[in-house]
Amino acid sequence: MNKIREQLKDRWLDYWEKNRSWIIPSCRYNGYRKTADNGRRPRSDFIIVVLTVLSNQFALTWLEILYSLNSNEDDIIKALGLDFDPDIELKKREEEREKLEQQAHLLPVENEQKKLPESSEEE
Repeated sequence: MNKIREQLKDRWLDYWEKNRSWIIPSCRYNGYRKTADNGRRPRSDFIIVVLTVLSNQFALTWLEILYSLNSNEDDIIKALGLDFDPDIELKKREEEREKLEQQAHLLPVENEQKKLPESSEEE
């Protein structure tokens, strides 16, 4: 389930990043939800619809199960680990990528092949 949560989170954040220019005005009209990280996110029904479009397999496999356990969409979003402000998470993701890039630059790079000792055999 953790792998599914991570995949859904990545897909949702990618979608938000590409489409936030029209989602934000829509949220001003349709409303936001407060998040656990003191931010805001679109309504749960909107996120669930987006996830359904982004991952048909998720919709076919998990949504029916989740709705049968609890039909409260806010609870479903929390269970999926998506109760966060997408802009805050995008900033964290970017900072993590920058950190990994910096670490990659610190790793030693071997430009030369190690030379083997020359043979001391006499002919």
